[in-house]
Amino acid sequence: MPFSGVRQNFYASSLPSSWTSCYRASYSTPMSSSTLSSIQSSCNKRYLLLGCRMSSTMFIVAAMGHRNDVLYNCYSTTTCKHVANGVAWYYSTSYSWGFADGSDSVQRSICDISGINSNKRLCWHTNGNGGYRCGSATNLNSSSSYEKVIYHSA
Repeated sequence: MPFSGVRQNFYASSLPSSWTSCYRASYSTPMSSSTLSSIQSSCNKRYLLLGCRMSSTMFIVAAMGHRNDVLYNCYSTTTCKHVANGVAWYYSTSYSWGFADGSDSVQRSICDISGINSNKRLCWHTNGNGGYRCGSATNLNSSSSYEKVIYHSA
């Protein structure tokens, strides 16, 4: 993998050519179980990168990992995290999907609301709402200025 841990101010153009975009939507776009199924069909390679950005090419925050780690099911457990590649991952089809720095705890009140190292966190609602957190920016559920982006690679 090109990097470990959570990256900030990261350009997708610095990824090897094997990494391609497979999902992109504004934070105002709801994620439901059918959306997640579609994402998993489109983003079907071995490694995934989750990131968020404003309408530019630079990710505010991004992290990558093995598909099984990025999709580690925490259900609705509020403190669940799965640490891999220096990142604390969590996922649920009816709660939230995101990450924090691997050494930090998470506090999922549906989405992660922890203020510790807030600039190294990302959280998207998966219960039919929009996104929530892109680094330190929160309450982005209806924002059309921020984008949720996923890349994948074999």
